[in-house]
Amino acid sequence: MDDSNLPNSQYAFLWKFFSLDTPVGKLLFVVLVLLGLAFYIKFFGWPFGKEKDCSGRVTLVGVLLNEKNRTPLEGVTAHFATFSKDETDSHGLFSVEGIEMPESKIITLRVEFQGGKHLEVEGIDLRNNVKYPVKDCKIDLGQILVSPENANQEPNHKSGTGTSRNVIESNNDSGLKDAQPLPTNTLFNEGTPANIAILAAGKLDGYPVANLKNSMAERWNAEGLTTTNSLLQPGFYSRYAINLEGDDIATVKSSGIGNHTACLCFLKIDNIKTDRETIETGGEEHGFEKASGSLDVKFFAFRTGKVTSFTISETGAGGNRARAMESLNDKFITQFFNHKLALNACKN
Repeated sequence: MDDSNLPNSQYAFLWKFFSLDTPVGKLLFVVLVLLGLAFYIKFFGWPFGKEKDCSGRVTLVGVLLNEKNRTPLEGVTAHFATFSKDETDSHGLFSVEGIEMPESKIITLRVEFQGGKHLEVEGIDLRNNVKYPVKDCKIDLGQILVSPENANQEPNHKSGTGTSRNVIESNNDSGLKDAQPLPTNTLFNEGTPANIAILAAGKLDGYPVANLKNSMAERWNAEGLTTTNSLLQPGFYSRYAINLEGDDIATVKSSGIGNHTACLCFLKIDNIKTDRETIETGGEEHGFEKASGSLDVKFFAFRTGKVTSFTISETGAGGNRARAMESLNDKFITQFFNHKLALNACKN
């Protein structure tokens, strides 16, 4: 090493002593690398693609749709085992955790409707690792089409159809039919490309999500941006729910959404609760409703590859449940627009 330009001081001696040209320098370098790797593994895990240990249990996610018109089934229960169940949200999405896989890897989905009616979709074959890959201990079952009018209260009634990703499997008296291709466009509705697409999901429990989306659209339209609330079909959320919630913009963009919109505003409404409370004024008690909840926001700008994420938790109040929900919605809107979003990335 050329050290002719180093200052003539004690630092020049230290530089030469710890240089990579010396045994001491090489040893020190190896020690630092090992320490850095140990630090990384401690906080981020093993970096060389080791599969997550699922301990024999997985989370099953999917979307329940009405077979007749392909609309989401909200508020029905997806049931896989005695205690393994979840209620669908506004997009028909369910996520059932802690499913212990049977040795056969063939499972049955029990769909329970209000009033005690139910039906079963049998023969979901998870042995097909291509159709049902395990990712972070989750398996995406895709769209599952069922016929609510065929549900009854008999213990072993079976009806409906199951779909996964790009195939439809129909269940009838003779068993599953051969796989048939889904329609080509199962992700996007036809329409003029927009600057911002808005997608909302979650367990709404009466929350007026349409008001939330319309308020955002009106504000952005006033700023010269075009918006759409109807670009995405239920199949889009089914396929990319995990990626949307995980800020995985690369996978979301691979769907081709960038050909339809420059940005996507994904809203996840959760923990909506209402309570009746009383307040005493002038010696009299007066009742009012209180509504609380959280709003997770993921704003995807596909041209720049940037995702802006934040969570809003608020509480609203009113004389009745509807007014309390309106108050909660107003507070969500106020907090939402207090956050700065990269809207320039959405403009034409």
